[in-house]
Amino acid sequence: MATLHSPRYIPHFTSFKTTSYRTPLPNLHFRRHTMAAATDNTTETPTTDVLVQYVVLRRDLIDTWPLGSVVTQGCHASVAAIWSHKDDPHTMDYCSPNNIDSMHKSLTFNLSNTNNPMATLHSPRYIPHFTSFKTSSYKNPLPTLHFRRHTMASAAATDATETPTTDVLVQYVVLRRDLIDTWPLGSVVTQGCHASVAAIWSHKDDPHTMDYCSPNNIDSMHKVTLEVKGETQLKNLSEKLTSNNIAHKLWIEQPENYPTCLASKPYPKSIVSTFFKKLKLLHQPILIRSPTHFDTFTNPTPD
Repeated sequence: MATLHSPRYIPHFTSFKTTSYRTPLPNLHFRRHTMAAATDNTTETPTTDVLVQYVVLRRDLIDTWPLGSVVTQGCHASVAAIWSHKDDPHTMDYCSPNNIDSMHKSLTFNLSNTNNPMATLHSPRYIPHFTSFKTSSYKNPLPTLHFRRHTMASAAATDATETPTTDVLVQYVVLRRDLIDTWPLGSVVTQGCHASVAAIWSHKDDPHTMDYCSPNNIDSMHKVTLEVKGETQLKNLSEKLTSNNIAHKLWIEQPENYPTCLASKPYPKSIVSTFFKKLKLLHQPILIRSPTHFDTFTNPTPD
């Protein structure tokens, strides 16, 4: 669903297309998001070579899967690539205290199935540019797939009725609905990846995190992707978690100082599910097209 590598210098990616618009964007600087890649990758010559992590998602899954599951795949791959290369100098620099709150990611969409991988992600590197990419799209009926690590699993069984045989480790990711409705899909997924990676790395010595990312578990991570209405609700959730000593990362987009996403560190589900049980699952289909960067698209409103 997503492919990821560690941060480093890479000349280019080819045979891809870039991100799209939905509704007019807020006045924010998308320097770490797909918008920059969509408009500037052939003309901009950066004054410094920044560390960046690229996330590549499958277009066919974007067309057919719930948004929450798409976000989850990007987060899975982003975390797995960082953790699998956690001793790499570029990764350590990328996640250093000076850089972890200003990570650079670019999300792109593969136009082909590539057999089975759902996302491709590389570790952070210095990369001049990605070229010829395309992004988000509309949703159709889902394929018959088992979403056991995605939001669909939680949709089928609530915490009140489900009695798991083992207390699974899970990471919760919470996005803002107002940004989902107004930002490009690539930028929304990027926020989830930022928060997920930052929460994992900031607690990388925690026993639950080490178990969650262990060789036996890293390819079967569990995440639940949820939504809140807007900035106020996201901040309130962060305060609630803090007051109950639930470790998490509230992602503040810089330089705008704009809260966009929240991710918990991995916890046994029985410990943290009560703090998230009132939130909505991020599984609603969205309608997007991929226009040029000269036009915008407004989601149709229900009759």
